[in-house]
Amino acid sequence: MKTLMHCSYLILALFLVFSVADNASSESKKPGAPPSGTLEKAALAGGCFWCMEAPFDQIPGVLSVIPGYIGGKKKNPTYNEVSAGGTGHAEAVQIVYDPTKISYEKLLAVYWHNIDPTVKDRQFCDTGNQYRSAIFYTTDDQRRIAEQSRAALEKHKPFREPVVTEITPAGEFYPAEEYHRHYYKKNPIRYAYYRNGCGRDRRLKELWGSEAGHSTRKRRQRMRIFVNLMFIMLFATVIACTGKTTQAPGTAASGSAQSGKVKLYSATTKGYIMSDKVVKSPGEWRTLLTPEQYHVSREQGTEQAFTGDTWNNHEVGIYQCVCCGNDLYRSEHKYESGTGWPSFWQPIAPENITTRADNSLFSRRTEVLCSRCDAHLGHVFDDGPKPTGLRYCMNSAAMKFVKTP
Repeated sequence: MKTLMHCSYLILALFLVFSVADNASSESKKPGAPPSGTLEKAALAGGCFWCMEAPFDQIPGVLSVIPGYIGGKKKNPTYNEVSAGGTGHAEAVQIVYDPTKISYEKLLAVYWHNIDPTVKDRQFCDTGNQYRSAIFYTTDDQRRIAEQSRAALEKHKPFREPVVTEITPAGEFYPAEEYHRHYYKKNPIRYAYYRNGCGRDRRLKELWGSEAGHSTRKRRQRMRIFVNLMFIMLFATVIACTGKTTQAPGTAASGSAQSGKVKLYSATTKGYIMSDKVVKSPGEWRTLLTPEQYHVSREQGTEQAFTGDTWNNHEVGIYQCVCCGNDLYRSEHKYESGTGWPSFWQPIAPENITTRADNSLFSRRTEVLCSRCDAHLGHVFDDGPKPTGLRYCMNSAAMKFVKTP
């Protein structure tokens, strides 16, 4: 009876957590008065457009903030093309605003405090011309205001380095793919993880001190993360109270594998082969793998973002299972997802991986495993690029990279 009562309390707590989370999400966008007069646009580049959307999104007088690409010659560029470099485009945001409520000067003041204006062709952990800081003006007034703003900053800046941010005419702005828009809202934990791992806020504080941008958003973001973590703990407790049990992470993958044959694609033979399943005891796997490799592949662990050997690898080759050598992914199917984990939009062959539902956290996910040895590789999500629309988010520790000619 006491157990049932405790579970009732926990269920009530869950409803309260959901209520707080809903309020945290809905309070950020309150309906305002309709815009008066003619709207204007500003195009600003400051590195990753996920991080540039959030600072402007809540400013009174701003109607929309759209991530996209500008400054290059290629028409209708894709995220993969821009992030790889070579298109001339920069990741940027287009801000539609009401000039009677927010001036261009004030937008630039927000802009400066959310970028590092002292580096060329780089912002924080992202390097390349596509991540340059730049102000793209659309009128002579915007050019004049931007030049005055940059001159004032150079004169009164709180740091020693010169300001190198470009002021250049705006060409055509190409909106980014839909899954990039409001990324910080749709994927708050992943966004916060990326932002922290990239060192953005740390560098902004070094440059601007207490005037560093994004502070209100950071507090709201931390609240969302706190709410999500509370939900995880409460959900796990409710499962325990109701008497339902789950397998320890990795036991299905490493402890219940069945021996036999499995059909796999081989990059060496360039065709399908029948291969023996690889089944070993936990002790045998431990002698073959490093502690991190074992934790990730056999215990369903996750490495820290931006720390793996291959998340930023651009060499040509094949990604194989670290446990059994099964071919998993080609480098041509790898793309920059910005998450800090190696990401692919398709496997080398559907038969070389298997998937299963993963309910170990607060949301249902799809786990990806090696078909040959049932090693945990990562998860697959439906927010990837064309043509599949999938993002196979893998752990570097679960794979080894083999160069190909």
